[in-house]
Amino acid sequence: MKNNLLVIFALLSVGLWACGGNEKKAETTIKTPQKTVAKVNPGKSVYRKAACGSCHGTDGKKGMYQASDLSTTTMTMEERTEIIANGKGNMNAFKDVLSPKEISQVAQYIDQLKEK
Repeated sequence: MKNNLLVIFALLSVGLWACGGNEKKAETTIKTPQKTVAKVNPGKSVYRKAACGSCHGTDGKKGMYQASDLSTTTMTMEERTEIIANGKGNMNAFKDVLSPKEISQVAQYIDQLKEK
C-alpha cells in the first residue's frame, strides 16, 4: 500500500511539474496591429504620386516654373480636368500617366487646396 501511495505521489509530482504546478505561466499574447481606418483622399494620393507638389507645392501655392497657385484658382472642374489631362504652358500632360479617374480625383482635390 505504501509503495502504491509513493508511486501515485511520484506520478502526481511529475504531472504537476510537467504542467507547471502552481507556478504562474508567462502568458503568450500575440498582438496584431489594429486596422486604422483613415479617410484617405484619393485625389491627394494621386496628387502626391504624380508629383504635382514639385511645381504647385503641397499646399498648391508653390508656383515653381510659373505654375498656377491652386489655392486661389477660379477654374471650373472641367477646365482643371482639361489642363491636367492635356497640359498647358509649362505643365506637362498627364493623360498618358494618369487614368481618367485619377485626373478627375486630382481636379476635385484642388478644391481642398483653395483658401477658405
